[in-house]
Amino acid sequence: MPCIHSSCILLLGAIRWSHKNADAIKPIVDPRYSQASAPPQLSRFRLQHAQACGHDPALLCRGLGFAPQDLQRPDYRLSIRQSDQLVGRARGVLGGDRLGLLVSDRQTPVYWGLVGLAMLACADLGSAPSISR
Repeated sequence: MPCIHSSCILLLGAIRWSHKNADAIKPIVDPRYSQASAPPQLSRFRLQHAQACGHDPALLCRGLGFAPQDLQRPDYRLSIRQSDQLVGRARGVLGGDRLGLLVSDRQTPVYWGLVGLAMLACADLGSAPSISR
C-alpha cells in the first residue's frame, strides 16, 4: 500500500480548490500596463546611454515589441510593461544604481519643451503651474 504524505494531500486539495474556484478568481489587469501610452523619450535616453557604454541597443530591445529606431518617431508610444522591462535590462547591463541620474544627465532643455523650460525658470514649485495657464 503506497504511503501518501500529508503535503501531497494538501497539494491535491489546493489543486482541486483552484480548479473548482477558477471562475471566482479574476485577475486584476490594469490597461495602463499593456496599453501603449508612455512617450519614448526616457527609453531613448536609456538606449543612448547604453550605446555610449558599448552595449547594443537592439539587444536590449529584442523581444519587447519595438526596435531602437521606433523610439525616434515622435508619435511612438510604449506600454508601462515595455518601459519597465527595458529599465530592468538596462540596469542589468549598466549596473543600475545610478542609471536614473546618468540618463537624466543626457536631457537638455529642448527635451522639456517651451512650457517645461518656462516652469524650470520659475522661482519655486508653487508658481510653476501658473505659467502653463
